[in-house]
Amino acid sequence: MITAYILIVDDDEAIRELLKDYFKGFGYEVITASNGSEALTMISQHNFDCIISDHVMPDMNGLELLEQLTKEGKKSPFS
Repeated sequence: MITAYILIVDDDEAIRELLKDYFKGFGYEVITASNGSEALTMISQHNFDCIISDHVMPDMNGLELLEQLTKEGKKSPFS
């Protein structure tokens, strides 16, 4: 049984995969994005219970992602 949907945003593929495997081990459904722009696309297509984002990323960092979500009026859990 899937208990929550999680989005992991990180420009480091190894970190994304590590976190994905970790949370899947607890039964969560996990989707990953390699940057903030990709995350915004994923957020527009899915309803996430939790978003875990790296702070330092090219293109759009974690804080810019949060600011963009706030600007668009989206209320998403963000870690």
